[in-house]
Amino acid sequence: MPREFTEGEQKIINDVFGAKAKPAAKKEDRRIAELAKLSPLDYEKRRQAAADELGVRVSAVDQAVRQHQARSHDEASALPHWKVEPWADVVPSAELLTGIRREFEKYIVLPPGAGDALSLWVLHAWTIDAGDISPFLVLASPTKRCGKTSVLIVLCYLTPRYELSSNISASALFRYVEEERPTLLIDEADSFLKADEAMRGILNSGHTRAAAYVIRSVETNGDHKPKRFSAWTPKAIAAIGELADTLRDRAVILQLQRKPKTAKVARLRKRDCDEFALMRRKAKRWAADNFDRLRDPDPEIPDVLDDRAADNWRPLLPIADLAGDAWPRRAREAACLLSGEGHDATSIGVELLADIQRAFGDEPALRSVDLVARLNADPERPWVEWQNGKPLTPK
Repeated sequence: MPREFTEGEQKIINDVFGAKAKPAAKKEDRRIAELAKLSPLDYEKRRQAAADELGVRVSAVDQAVRQHQARSHDEASALPHWKVEPWADVVPSAELLTGIRREFEKYIVLPPGAGDALSLWVLHAWTIDAGDISPFLVLASPTKRCGKTSVLIVLCYLTPRYELSSNISASALFRYVEEERPTLLIDEADSFLKADEAMRGILNSGHTRAAAYVIRSVETNGDHKPKRFSAWTPKAIAAIGELADTLRDRAVILQLQRKPKTAKVARLRKRDCDEFALMRRKAKRWAADNFDRLRDPDPEIPDVLDDRAADNWRPLLPIADLAGDAWPRRAREAACLLSGEGHDATSIGVELLADIQRAFGDEPALRSVDLVARLNADPERPWVEWQNGKPLTPK
């Protein structure tokens, strides 16, 4: 169960959550507002003194400052769908995860383990700054009409500050992330991502917080100076076919298939509704209450996960552990199903045939030398070594 705050701590937090407060000029409000404007280094120097002054624990000050900063940013620049009023009461983790999973399963036929992974990833999006790794969520399918866009639509209404785009340039990506810190949902990635190595590099950098930066030259008053831009934000990517190995390696991958004719799901109207709004409010409150519990996670990792897969699940499994009940078991079963050794059922031969089909495009015939050139055009595909006589094995 979540830890109980003292009366003084709860008083400050309630003010931040929008509960009825006394006149805005009161001491606590002014002090929190002042702290929220400090640089991270200055805040670190003053947080203990501020906690002593207010008579509360440092963690309560941290929480109040975070919420004040988020609310200030929302008021200054938020799009309408970014404004979320936190739920008034404490939200049990298991109840919230189960509710989120049911929202996905209500509208989409999902493979085993996918509903649990989606639920955990949604709450990770609300608490991304608690950890150092943010796995991509990749929605893959062999063909169209497999539910990828529907999953993205549900993600839209359950994640914080979502931005859904069917195309985005590399330069726009890091600038937008730096300015707005959205949950970035990218659809139709197969139409542009494979040919854009710069975009892949920026996305790859955003997997690890310490490396989630790109440096570009920016003109300021006629002078060009280097500026660092952040690529750190939750990202979900939907694509037909295969993505680059480096992206897949940093992702929790959901392999979607077309809905069987006998399967029945509700119609997704692709717009916000009271159910989604309720989940967002509860997720925001849950994130505020549990953020500190997710710092520097070190969960028990299933042995079948390799090092990179273990990293991808490291921020997700502690969320399940907080929930307790059946969630720790469900989460690890999902991790083994989706990311464990041997989880990728697509053989190398099937991958090669798919790439050959894409290489032909609409052309009825193709010279073998041109086919080889097209297959080797992407340096991240396994076939680039095949022409040198090496075994055809994935990198």
